[in-house]
This record gives sequence, C-alpha cells and structure tokens, in this order.
Amino acid sequence: MVKEVYPVPPTPQKPNSHGLGLGLSQLSNWSGLVLPESKGLWFNNQEIYLDGWKFISCRFDNCKIHVSTGNFVIDRCFIDDTNVVYYMGASINIIRLYNRSADWARTATPGFAAVKNEDGTLTIGA
Repeated sequence: MVKEVYPVPPTPQKPNSHGLGLGLSQLSNWSGLVLPESKGLWFNNQEIYLDGWKFISCRFDNCKIHVSTGNFVIDRCFIDDTNVVYYMGASINIIRLYNRSADWARTATPGFAAVKNEDGTLTIGA
C-alpha cells in the first residue's frame, strides 16, 4: 500500500502586535530581498496571511485571506469565490486612494472609500 504524501503548506506570518504584519520578509520587495515561495499548493478552509509571500500556481478554496501591506505576489493562482478577503492596515488606504473619485463607493462600501470633505478635499487614513 502506497501512502500519499501531500506538501504541507507554509504558515504565512501573522500580523505583529501593531496589526501591520511587517517583518524582514514583508519588506522584501522594497529592500531587494526575495519573498519566500509557496508553489503548487492547495489551501482549503485555511487562514492565510499573504503579506511577505509569493504564491505560484496555488489554489485557494474557502479560505480567510488577510492582507495588510500589499507586499505579496500571486502568480497564476486560482482563488474561488468562497474565499473571504480581510483588508487590514495600510492596504485599506490603498483601496481608498484607488476609489478616491468613486462616489458609488462612498455609498456602497464607505469603509473602502476616501472621505470627501465639504470643501472638495479628500481624507484618507486620518
């Protein structure tokens, strides 16, 4: 009888006490360091922290996916619609900046929209 051995997925780093998840690996894209890779793995019903990792040809099903800094790579991965993505830390400000002119976002998803002040200026992250 042959016992099948499946690769054990890595344990991506959880955010630090400040909730930003910054560590040496998370700074890799800015410092020239190489992100550790997860390649060809299937993540099913798991809690995954993307920051500081490079995912290549992976699959994510029914996972809780956390992102804080945007310092990650997803390359040729399948992410099905059963996953829930939790945006935390600086990633929310990136989304708000992207949605800066989207009046629909202020109505539909106010947490992901820049605050439009009465004088026409915008506020993000304050």
